[in-house]
Amino acid sequence: MRIPEIIIVDDHATFRTGLASILAAEKLGNVIGEASDGAEFPGLLECLHPDLVFMDIDMPGMGGVEATMRAFEKAIAEVLNGRIYESGDSTAKAGCSCKRKINLN
Repeated sequence: MRIPEIIIVDDHATFRTGLASILAAEKLGNVIGEASDGAEFPGLLECLHPDLVFMDIDMPGMGGVEATMRAFEKAIAEVLNGRIYESGDSTAKAGCSCKRKINLN
């Protein structure tokens, strides 16, 4: 089984570190990049080409919705939305929907 390569975008460094540790310990993913805000995301995405992105929607500066929209404008992102924790309106604006199924087994 191939372990997916992941980018984590979240303004909380402790969360990014913790999530990366869990993913590595459980052999669920290899974190290849991290960003502390949405403005950093399109550049990382363009350079690293991850299989999966964990994106925080609510961040200071450029949030996850705007970062996702910019990635779509550059045609470098395909979004897989597994769960929406807040209002679906903001994620729908970013064009989030299930584009393809990823089997990690």
